[in-house]
Amino acid sequence: MDAAFAHVMPLLVLIAFSLLMTIIFWNLSRLYGKKYLKLWTYAYGLYLLGLFLYLGITLSIEFLLGFNIFYLAGTLFLYRGALSFCSGRSLPREWTFLFLPAGISVLVFFLAPDYIYLSFYIIYACSGFLLFLSGLEFLQVRERMEKVAGTFFIIAGVLLGVSFLSYLYPALQPAFFFFNNVIGATLALILITVFFYDNSRELMELEKRVNHEARRFMKLVENQDEGVAIIGCSGTIEFINTAGAKILGFSQDDLRGKDLKIFTEDKEPEDFLGPDWQLKTVHEKELPRGDGEKILIRLNAIPKGHGSLETLVIFTDITEARRTENALLASEIMYRNTVENAGTAMAIVEEDDHISMVNNQMEILSGYTREELLGKCWKEFVHQKDAEIIKNLYWQLREDKEQDTVQFEAQILTREGIKKEVLTNLRVIQETGQVILSLIDISERKQMEEELKTRKNKIERLHEKTLRMERAKKEEEVCQLIVESAENILDLTACAVDILEGDMLVVKARSEGSPDGIYKDMPVHEGLAGKAFRSGETILTGDARKNKDARPVKTDLRSALTIPIGEMGVFQAVSEEVNAFTREDVELGEVLISHATEALKRIRFEEEIRYMSFHDKLTNTYNRAFFEEEMKRLDTDRHLPLSVIMGDVNGLKLVNDAFGHEEGDRVLGRIAQILKDCCHSDCVVSRWGGDEFAILLPSTSEKECLEICQCIRENCEEIGVSNPVPISISLGIASKENTEYNMMNVLKEAEEGMYRNKLFESTSFRSYILKFFEKTLYEKSSETEEHASRLQQMAVRIGEEIGLSEKILDELSLLAALHDIGKIALPEEIIKKPGPLNKEEWDIIKRHPEIGYRISDSIPELRSITEGILFHHEWWNGEGYPKGLVGEEIPLISRIISIVDAYDVMITGRPYKKAVEKENVIEELKRSAGQQFDPELVEIFIKLIEEGEI
Repeated sequence: MDAAFAHVMPLLVLIAFSLLMTIIFWNLSRLYGKKYLKLWTYAYGLYLLGLFLYLGITLSIEFLLGFNIFYLAGTLFLYRGALSFCSGRSLPREWTFLFLPAGISVLVFFLAPDYIYLSFYIIYACSGFLLFLSGLEFLQVRERMEKVAGTFFIIAGVLLGVSFLSYLYPALQPAFFFFNNVIGATLALILITVFFYDNSRELMELEKRVNHEARRFMKLVENQDEGVAIIGCSGTIEFINTAGAKILGFSQDDLRGKDLKIFTEDKEPEDFLGPDWQLKTVHEKELPRGDGEKILIRLNAIPKGHGSLETLVIFTDITEARRTENALLASEIMYRNTVENAGTAMAIVEEDDHISMVNNQMEILSGYTREELLGKCWKEFVHQKDAEIIKNLYWQLREDKEQDTVQFEAQILTREGIKKEVLTNLRVIQETGQVILSLIDISERKQMEEELKTRKNKIERLHEKTLRMERAKKEEEVCQLIVESAENILDLTACAVDILEGDMLVVKARSEGSPDGIYKDMPVHEGLAGKAFRSGETILTGDARKNKDARPVKTDLRSALTIPIGEMGVFQAVSEEVNAFTREDVELGEVLISHATEALKRIRFEEEIRYMSFHDKLTNTYNRAFFEEEMKRLDTDRHLPLSVIMGDVNGLKLVNDAFGHEEGDRVLGRIAQILKDCCHSDCVVSRWGGDEFAILLPSTSEKECLEICQCIRENCEEIGVSNPVPISISLGIASKENTEYNMMNVLKEAEEGMYRNKLFESTSFRSYILKFFEKTLYEKSSETEEHASRLQQMAVRIGEEIGLSEKILDELSLLAALHDIGKIALPEEIIKKPGPLNKEEWDIIKRHPEIGYRISDSIPELRSITEGILFHHEWWNGEGYPKGLVGEEIPLISRIISIVDAYDVMITGRPYKKAVEKENVIEELKRSAGQQFDPELVEIFIKLIEEGEI
């Protein structure tokens, strides 16, 4: 049993390790290709052969010796393979000394057989060392299978390295021999694998180089601009590059596998194949492209290699080249026709200076016939002053090989002796000695250049004048510059500038050569000047007698040029001649006037800026900055006594809140006008602040200031009668009688006086304006004093019934009279509209509680009822306005007023609504309780009605 186990166990282990190696090499084949699978097949076959040898041969010392030497050699080659596979290094020569233990083992076998096992263990240790190093090399590779193999080699190396333990302890020898046999058989397999790997690696490198060269060739072919195709021995296209496919109008995939007919227009390939199956050379061929368009190609066939049945075809699209050749042929014919029919005069001059060819235009330009010009020397019809210049240029062209053309201006003499300016072009015809002479008549252009030069001179002079206009400070200076420019530059002898003042065009400047009486002030709606000003367009009149708008002062005036100066006036020039003004006069005149217009705009803008910098735009009075500067300027002995009046408009905030800021601005404007009307011309009336004015009065005593203040008050009262709102101003005065007194103290004294007067006047003014508001309310709306009185009685009675204090009852009475005070700021046509209101009108009506709130908040006597006014249209269920308050969020006095107001309106009626019977009113109140009205207050109110107390 033990002997059987000793023989079977190694067999089982060998089979197990063969399976392990199968897995390892199968994974290697997945990683590196099928060649590893082939190598493993060979290695595994040899491994099985060794396995049968092991089973068939009885273990002996001789077999063991040979096996150990094979073991050492196998591990050495394994390490070599590991170095080559993992790092590309080769085996160092020093490792050949590892064969020394093998030699010692052979000698010991023959000389000292008793110690042969010791030499075996030495060989095992060396082999284990090599296995260990091989394992370390494989562990450095990142792939998983190499790491598995490396781990196996390290374990095997360690086991072989400790083989001395079995020599020292014989009991371990069976186990050692078992592992030794397993490792030996496995190493034999690895040795064979490394051998095949080394041989296959060279094949791989060779294949890699071949593939690299093939890729380079394909890349080179693919980047060619010409078409390249490879025709197989069967006459089909095996390869074609991108350029070739593009030329033929197909994709590369479509052409691959096509037969040779793609190049032969459906002819049989045998007509184009030689006896060696190589394509005959076809120089040019017309083929249809993939899109049906026919193209012309030039192609060459080249055998791919000696003895090869494949042919390389290189072809080029020459369609455009052939078209170009044909076009060149046609252009030669067209050239002759072009020269003959060209719009330029042309001639060909031979080396002896005689003309050998001319075209029709040369006959027309020179006046000579073709027969007269042919054989004639070109110098005969060139002006004498230009002949020498042309001669030098002519010979310079013949001698200078780098220059083949020259252009210049010259004069020629026609057959009639007329001088003409021509642009001359000389061009040498290379290799012939001939010169092409081209002439273009530029006489008219020269004349235009002279005119342009004169025009440019005028424009430059106009520019100088416009620069002076830009620096001008006054309108009169600009007007005078306009006239001077028209006289001296435009040669207009009779001209004038009219500026608009009111509805009249007033003459501001006129030329010295103008006849007396031809220019006078005219209404803006009359004459050519008025028409040009109103239309904003220039009017050129050739004959005034034929123009109904022309109203010349003198009957002998015939022509006129009228140019509007923006919205400021007109410029007008006249003449006694018909059609005296040209288009150039119009254009230059408009240029002049456009600059003048900008200059006048600038002056007026600067004046406006200067005015605005010292004036208040709203009131048209001086501003505070100007007042302070004037106060410093007038603070001299000559202007004593120097007085100051300070004024503060009363109730401006109230007016703004009640009637809007526009009405407030109008109040400020009216008061400013009153202040200016009551002061003499030397006074400086200025707006000091928002609703404050300050007046500086030089050489004015305090008594005179009091008289001015009285005038101001009287005018305010007088205007206030007809004004929509009351006008009032509180005034304070102070005077400087001697130079030692400081003007700042004068200002302060006047300001204090103003505030004192305002304190006394404000209460009476508020009372006045309050009565004014009540009166306005009654006049603008359907509210009456009787309605207000009834509301007061009913509201106070409800307040007494629920136990309100005297203070609240007073507020309730005041609210009953003024709850609709905000309506004074609403349009009267909406308030008194007899029919129903639309949505926009209702939106306006709904603003009156907020307006009333702002008015009452501006009057201290009414501030206690501001919230009552604001919320008197709120509903108990939150559907009222303006805030949508609910229930007891609504002030109590507002809830009371809303009930009694609704009751009185229904009982008494309105222009747009008939009165309702009391019983129906009570029913309506009951229905609205809990919705529009406070249900408890409604119940109390109805009770008072039924008891006859209301």
